Amino acid sequence: MGAGNRPNRGGGGGGGDRGGRFDQGGGRGGFDRVMERLQTIQGPTTDLPSLDSTGMKFSGRSRLYIGNLSNDITEESLKQMLTAFGEVGEIFYNREKKFAFLRMGTKYEAEKAKRELDGQVKSGQAIKVRFAPHQAAIKVQNLGPWVSNELLHKAFSIYGDIERAMVFVDDRGRTKGEGIVEFVRKPSALEAVKRCTECCYFLTASIRPVIAELDESTEDDDGLQEKMLIKRNQDYQFEREVG
Repeated sequence: MGAGNRPNRGGGGGGGDRGGRFDQGGGRGGFDRVMERLQTIQGPTTDLPSLDSTGMKFSGRSRLYIGNLSNDITEESLKQMLTAFGEVGEIFYNREKKFAFLRMGTKYEAEKAKRELDGQVKSGQAIKVRFAPHQAAIKVQNLGPWVSNELLHKAFSIYGDIERAMVFVDDRGRTKGEGIVEFVRKPSALEAVKRCTECCYFLTASIRPVIAELDESTEDDDGLQEKMLIKRNQDYQFEREVG
């Protein structure tokens, strides 16, 4: 792994030699913590140990948006409502605008809460439950064929603690050259994007600088469910009665 400056438009470029500098965004007072961490992980990256696949509790992937709440629902009653599906972590509740963001203990618990509560009527209002975008996720591109989940995790750990790092593959298990890194904290994601944009970051011997950008997509891909249709509409009755 190595770092170098982005080439200038007028030609010539910064180096990508092992041990190169991040000239942009250095640390305060000339001390660069990211570069210090980079120095500690440089060297051969063969036979990296497998990552722990159990997943972190209360991660960004288990974060839910709950909207259309009635006025009589308090933060405490909302927490009690969700406790039936698992552990409930931090809650941000805007009672005036009737919505909340919260984290469940695991993604499985979040999926269960979403499945059971979405559309449920409380005090005359149908609750809306959706997965919220991960606040500290980045999409990485231009990955070489020898970049694995483990190498991606190791390389981006210099920016901060990571919840998940994954290289996307096709149906034959071959890399698509892109992946995702989900950090614990958003400043880590912002720092990673800034460094990869202003400088060059190489994960292997190939001169293929990583391209990174914030990723605000969600895994909320339920499509158009039956319960979302307005069944009182005459067109619905006409279209469906024939079958």
